[in-house]
Amino acid sequence: MKHFRTFAAACSLAAILPAAGNASVVVNIEETSTGVVATYSGSIDTHGLIYKGHELLEAFIWGTGGSIRLGAHDRDLIYSGFSGPTSWGSGFFWEADSAAGDLFGVDSFYGYPRISLPILYHSGAALSGSAGFSGRTLAWLGLNKGQYVYTAGTQTVTVNIGVDSDAGAVPEPATWVMMIMGFGATGGALRRRQKVASRVSC
Repeated sequence: MKHFRTFAAACSLAAILPAAGNASVVVNIEETSTGVVATYSGSIDTHGLIYKGHELLEAFIWGTGGSIRLGAHDRDLIYSGFSGPTSWGSGFFWEADSAAGDLFGVDSFYGYPRISLPILYHSGAALSGSAGFSGRTLAWLGLNKGQYVYTAGTQTVTVNIGVDSDAGAVPEPATWVMMIMGFGATGGALRRRQKVASRVSC
């Protein structure tokens, strides 16, 4: 019963902690046999960000401006409040050949990072989308391979260009809790076995 309560406590913490840790987006930009494909997923907590207006743009990528917009063509909400790099290379502005899913973007049009979200977006809601650039390579688009991270408080937007999206990944807080509780439970079980073994040997 004691171990069940410990496990239940760990699960409760795991349910609470992701609320802060999950407010992040990961964008992966990769070369394929048919061109460059950009995909993303995650969520954004808009509380504390600064509303900057709205625009209506197609999906695109722009290396010099450290900018990408993915997902369906739609009017968006623009927020500032993130800090991070303002360039990913020497590439020009290129419109995507295809795009699908929810609208999301990162741009540095005005010399500082901004993000774009769907016009009816609710803070914390799940997002995912893509954009394709047929027949292109990262070099042709003028994109430097690497990981570009933007932060606003505890949340992040990570743009991976031609790199493994799992490289250097840091576990979510809830994952740490589950790992620590698991180590504790394993240690407790080993201690009990040692006590039983010592009694039997006496």
